[in-house]
Amino acid sequence: MIVRLAEVKDNEHIFKIWRACFTDDHVYIANYLKYCLPHTKTWLLGIKDDIYVSCLSVIPSFIIFNNVIYKGGYLYAVGTLPEHRGNSYSKILINAAIEDSRREGLSYLLVKPASEALYQFYIKFSFDKIISKSVSKFITSPIVCPVENSIITSDISVSELYSMREDFFSGTHFLWTKEILNYAIIEAKSRSGSCKKFQKNSKRSGSTLYYIAYPDELKSNKIKILETNAINPAEIKTIISVLMEEYPKIEEFEIESSLRFMDYAGFTIEKSALLYLFNNDLSDFLKHLHLSLPLE
Repeated sequence: MIVRLAEVKDNEHIFKIWRACFTDDHVYIANYLKYCLPHTKTWLLGIKDDIYVSCLSVIPSFIIFNNVIYKGGYLYAVGTLPEHRGNSYSKILINAAIEDSRREGLSYLLVKPASEALYQFYIKFSFDKIISKSVSKFITSPIVCPVENSIITSDISVSELYSMREDFFSGTHFLWTKEILNYAIIEAKSRSGSCKKFQKNSKRSGSTLYYIAYPDELKSNKIKILETNAINPAEIKTIISVLMEEYPKIEEFEIESSLRFMDYAGFTIEKSALLYLFNNDLSDFLKHLHLSLPLE
């Protein structure tokens, strides 16, 4: 058995595992290999030379607490070829990633389980702190107002997104590097999504609002807003109105946000992710943060 970090030459192995485990969308996988993989630590497990059957990635993340940056990671794309499952290969790679993260001095690891059974699976590895999120749903007809003529939208750049996330979210969200934010924008756009900013006069005079959103793959008349810095009903209405200009047939919007961030009562609380702590001094702060742009 071989357990090692992936190199550029391993893209063919990773492509094969991704296609079997996650998706057969070649464009989606190609975007991951080009824009995300080079900025991760990706582990491979082989049963012999040149036959690799399992992989996982650790995507870099960070948080800012008391003006100090603490590094962490996001466990992503844990998969084993179907014909090789049942041999604990994923467990071997997860343990390798945990021990490597400990040696690297990371403060935490995150994972976003896709099912309740996987929540229980990761809890056994001491991913035992639950991260929650608020989910707000809006039907367009009663709340949409016309877009003001003064609102001009433009694409948000990676540098702008990075800066605004630190400004707005350093106390409420897990943060990403510029390279990973670039991948998140590319992924959203590949799903016919939109990543826009605009100036909006409000109580926060002259503030810049932004959103990252894409159509729900399972419900054609619904938009999922993965992230926005809108925090009150008036700003949310404006965001939705702007999106309605771009997607006129959409009837429903769903916004994910931090439990602390959005100043709006109409939301439900759902499980979002699990947290593994290396630095227990950060426990109270980390467990209340929001994991957005989860790169699903």
